[in-house]
Amino acid sequence: MPVTARPPDAPRHARRQPPAAGGWRRALALAAVALGMVVLAPEAAAAQPRPEIPPCPGNLLVNPGMEEGFGVRGALERLVPIGWNPWSVALPGTGGLNHPPRFGPLRAQGAADGRVADGLWSAQLSTEAATHTGGLWQRVAVEPDTVLQTTVWGYGWATNGERPDASEPPGTYALAVGIDPRGGEDAEDGRVRWSGTITVTDAWLPLSVSAVAETAAVTVFARGQALSILAHSTARWDAACLRATGIAGEPPWPAPRLPQPSPTHDPAAPPPTADPLAQALVATRLHDGLAEAAAALGDPGPMAVGARATLLAYATRIAATPTPFAEDEPVAPPMSAVLAERAGWVTLALAAMAAGILVGLGRGPGGGA
Repeated sequence: MPVTARPPDAPRHARRQPPAAGGWRRALALAAVALGMVVLAPEAAAAQPRPEIPPCPGNLLVNPGMEEGFGVRGALERLVPIGWNPWSVALPGTGGLNHPPRFGPLRAQGAADGRVADGLWSAQLSTEAATHTGGLWQRVAVEPDTVLQTTVWGYGWATNGERPDASEPPGTYALAVGIDPRGGEDAEDGRVRWSGTITVTDAWLPLSVSAVAETAAVTVFARGQALSILAHSTARWDAACLRATGIAGEPPWPAPRLPQPSPTHDPAAPPPTADPLAQALVATRLHDGLAEAAAALGDPGPMAVGARATLLAYATRIAATPTPFAEDEPVAPPMSAVLAERAGWVTLALAAMAAGILVGLGRGPGGGA
């Protein structure tokens, strides 16, 4: 009986079946979903607009905008901006659910990405399914007794959902900034001056506080605190500013001048009386001047004798007769009134002196009859 030879076994790879059409469709669908997430992620992140950051002239902080790189501080989960340091505290009575936050950079997905306040980077700290209290600090050398103000922009996001621009429920995260006027590193030190705490989430807000430097250094603190155990609890910090605003004990700007009331004239009020002392002073000066002029005419000739006698006579008249104000004349300051009147007397004195000179000339040798 003839034996029929069996065909050799087909190679293993030849026995593989092509995938079903449904598998390709599922793979394409997954790729489309992934592509859609990549495309839509920047739009979701940009739902919150960026704030308008005012300039900070004379900023004393290092890397205030978080744009100059990040560095590890002891562990990979403590990646903070260069120039800054992380800090955190454990709260008692939390049943082990208060954890040190994870620090890291957050990069903007575009120029309008609202997760960053300014530039391309912000500093972020967060926990998942736990609370935390912590933040950043930086020590800065300053002149003692300098009045300093710090402002740091903060963003809180705490939610049980997954939307990157909305907290569910809102208001479950607290932000604050502080200054240690002695340059310490302990955020829990009672000498740290803190700003007011805000619990507004899902928006960039400026937090500010001022203090007077007590030593040659101060420390700026940024603090984030999760108030509830939620799936995500995150703080973001950006656009920090520390600047001197003055010297302790001195106002930062000149005090405003108080308005002066305008004088009003009351027709029923009696006219002001002249100051006798001012009148006597002016009369004395005029008398002395006329007397000196008379003494200067020392020539015994008839012209000099007549002029000297006239000057002395009017000097005596000026010193002896103060003249009151006339009721129908406008009110003037006492000194100017006296000077005006005495000028009239001086004019009369000069006229009399001229008359005396003419008389003297007429009586001299070769004069008239």
